[in-house]
Formats: sequence, C-alpha cells, structure tokens
Amino acid sequence: MNEMQTVKRHFFAMRNGIIADTLRRAGSPYHIIFGLNLPQLSDIAAMTPHTVELADALHANASTRCSRLMAPMLHPAEDMTAEKAGQWIDDVLCAEEADILCHRLLRRLPFAPELVAELPDCCGKWQVYTRLRLLANLRAIGRECPDVDISPYLSDPHPEIASLARMLSE
Repeated sequence: MNEMQTVKRHFFAMRNGIIADTLRRAGSPYHIIFGLNLPQLSDIAAMTPHTVELADALHANASTRCSRLMAPMLHPAEDMTAEKAGQWIDDVLCAEEADILCHRLLRRLPFAPELVAELPDCCGKWQVYTRLRLLANLRAIGRECPDVDISPYLSDPHPEIASLARMLSE
C-alpha cells in the first residue's frame, strides 16, 4: 500500500458524519468531507512521512478537505519554493485552508515576508485573505514584516477580509 492510500485509510477510519454534515451545511467548498478535526489531522500527519511528493499529491486532491488541510502539515519547509508557495496561495478555497497553510507552513519560510508584500497585487478573495493571515502569523511570532497598507481592506465587502484587516490594524 502506498503512502497516499495509507493516509486515505486513516481519513476513512476516523470519519465523523456529524462534523461532515455540519461543514457541508455551512458551505464548505469541498466535495469530499470526512469530518476530521484538526487534532485528528495533526495526529495522522505526525505518523506520516513528510515528503514533497505526498504533500503535493494531497494538495492536488482539491476535492477533499482533509487532503488540502494536511498538505501543509507534511510539506518540508526547506523544500518549498516561492513559486510553489504563491501557487498554493492562489489555490486556497476557504479560510480554514488559508489559516492552516499559513500557520503550519508559510510562516516558517524564509521568504514569507515577500509573499505578504505581494498583497497589493492580489485580487482574489482567498489570495488577499491568505496574505493578510500570513501577515498576522508573522507578527504573532515576531518576524519582520513588510510595510503594507491594509486600510483598503478595512471596508472589504468580504467579512472574513474586513475582520482580519481590522484585527491587524489594532
């Protein structure tokens, strides 16, 4: 059995229909939702090889919530490129995915401030949110952050972005 099959078996064994149904009703963008919570995903990630190949395969499985959330938990930071990080940001489907991507991977990258500096050039909802979330993560851990103007996002029509921008401005 290959690593991807092993991970999927863990997802299946730990599935929770109540959480899955709740996520579906809340508008989760994923077609396949096993209903695992973050501690369960972290436990599976802890016993899974942290390889670029497996992380990339999980990330490419965009229809499955658990796959997209686990990919940044497994990708070795030293093997992430700025180009791939930018692509993963562009691929984000929801706030939960952005939050985990930033917390578990992007904030550890040496070029993380440069990813935030690209904020003014972003136009997609989740690209903006992810870069703002990365800025919040960098500030929280005391890393140097670029000086970006977040005032345009304070009145953003998307509540996730406006709320995050207000938090950052305080």
